[in-house]
Amino acid sequence: MPHKRPKRAVRESKAKEQGVDNAPKAGAASADDAPKGALRVLNAASARAQFKEKKRKREEGGEEPAKRQEKAVKRRKTEEGKEKEELKLRPGESLADFNRRVDQALIPRIRSSKSSKSKAAAAADSATTSPAFPASNPSRKTDFDALPKPRRLNDVAQAPPSLTKLPRNAGKLGVGARTKAEGVVSMATKVALEEERERVVERYRMMKEARVQSKESEGP
Repeated sequence: MPHKRPKRAVRESKAKEQGVDNAPKAGAASADDAPKGALRVLNAASARAQFKEKKRKREEGGEEPAKRQEKAVKRRKTEEGKEKEELKLRPGESLADFNRRVDQALIPRIRSSKSSKSKAAAAADSATTSPAFPASNPSRKTDFDALPKPRRLNDVAQAPPSLTKLPRNAGKLGVGARTKAEGVVSMATKVALEEERERVVERYRMMKEARVQSKESEGP
């Protein structure tokens, strides 16, 4: 969304208040026109040195954490008081600019409240949570339990089957009809039949020879 300028009447009144051809302010000549990001990078070494110096002084002073916390609370209260004094509608300022300035002033408070709430919630969770490895409950079912095998019908035969109907080919064959299985001759039967055949053939030959001899003996 583009930035909205104040109305023309507001800008003209503000220009009249500031005046024309004013003297330069103190420190205007020493102001650097470089971007803030570039200045932050260039002044990183000095900022780090200042931080180390403050840390060393704090450690040498031996301030207790409670005192440091009290000082931080007092500093925050003073800053809040200054912000309350500053958060007033300035002459010639639009409501949009004022609301934007209020939002920027409230950002640090929101962040601090969020961090404090998250720390309190983490402390409460750590106090109320169970141990890292809770005792297992064997009676409770889990996803890794073996599933019972389904019991199918008629898996175990209680008695032999009772045939109440005739076989499928009983009507075609008729009662007492011979099947292929009934007409098959065993090897023992085959041997006995072969021996009986040889005996009959041998007896027939003997009878034939005796008849021929009797005819020759009688003569013409």
